[in-house]
Amino acid sequence: MQQIESMRPIIEAGVTRDQVNEVMPRGGARNALDCALWDLACKQQNTSIWDTLSLSPRELITVATIGVASPEEMAEQAARWADFPALKLKLDGELVLERVRAIREARGDAKLVIDVNQGWTMEELVRYTPPLHDLDVFSH
Repeated sequence: MQQIESMRPIIEAGVTRDQVNEVMPRGGARNALDCALWDLACKQQNTSIWDTLSLSPRELITVATIGVASPEEMAEQAARWADFPALKLKLDGELVLERVRAIREARGDAKLVIDVNQGWTMEELVRYTPPLHDLDVFSH
């Protein structure tokens, strides 16, 4: 919010998407503003983003995110997301393998994606990679 708020004068003056990409660092704030500008342009032109960019919509496979919780709670959430073929697992440095094992037991069919938000050290990555591979995390 602070990054977007700092852009208020430029936004109110009619910033373009190109200008946003030049003056803002990559990240969530720039992405949010860029998306809002695309949305505004489409509304002003009374058209869809598909038509604006000459694209054809197609079905996408997306992931369902499972937040950090106990292994049992995460497995329950994985089971509730049975319609999603891929699950993104939020993990920290605690109970890593226990959580992934519980989810794998609940959803043996799912593609698992790990998201630690830069929370692991290189040593943790090296330590967890072999057992995560054994849990079929990286083979899809």
